[in-house]
Amino acid sequence: MVEAGVIHAVSAVALPPTLSITLYNVLQGSGASDFLKAFETSNITQILTSWEQDYTIFAPTDEAFKNAGLESALHDRDFVARLVRLHVIPGKILKLEEDIKDDEASMLNNEARLSLRDVHRDGKTFGVRVKGASSKKEAKIIGAGQAHPARPTEENPDDEKMATGMKQQRASEDVRDASTISRSMAPLPGGVVYVIDRVLLPGDAEGGKSAWFWVGIILLGILATIALCILSVFLAYALVKEIRHLQGYEPAAAGDGAAVPPAQNA
Repeated sequence: MVEAGVIHAVSAVALPPTLSITLYNVLQGSGASDFLKAFETSNITQILTSWEQDYTIFAPTDEAFKNAGLESALHDRDFVARLVRLHVIPGKILKLEEDIKDDEASMLNNEARLSLRDVHRDGKTFGVRVKGASSKKEAKIIGAGQAHPARPTEENPDDEKMATGMKQQRASEDVRDASTISRSMAPLPGGVVYVIDRVLLPGDAEGGKSAWFWVGIILLGILATIALCILSVFLAYALVKEIRHLQGYEPAAAGDGAAVPPAQNA
């Protein structure tokens, strides 16, 4: 087919406006098959093909699930449902550099919030993490794809009115229906999928550092207890010695086995 022509490599896929691309389609092409399986296990799969509301989905790669050791946990329906909801934000976040100052509530609950960060502060590399999680390390965003419904071909507003039997008399051919203009300017629905390199978990702690932290706390507690015991013994000894001194007892002379009697009052 190209013997008499040429092939040019392009950096993006040319998509016809009449093609409908759902969040499900984007997840299929994102390389996050484990997350898509988890989504299918949950009971919110309908949001992947519905245009009623926009959603922002953070989809961990298969490698991220493997590194997190969660393959077997994907059979637990309750765990999977909570995990999936944690990775979904109601609403569409397209401009990360503008929304980075805010944290957004996930579908899990209002307390499970996701925050964005410009990792290198260069406006190029962004990360997402669970706000308040033990680990300060975020999941880096390594890919993105946007869903959108099929866009109908543009037609003359008058022709459209005629086709529906609702054509009205117009004072001028240049006057367009205000509602048609409003609809054409309204943003089209469609969510967005961000591919991330780590699985988001509420208690996403870095195991080694967390373990050593608690070991250090325990050791400090033990040392503090020992020091308090020693101080208590020393203070008790000093108190007894002071009491004996006030009662008139004097230490015996070296080599003298007899105790020195208390001093007699004059």
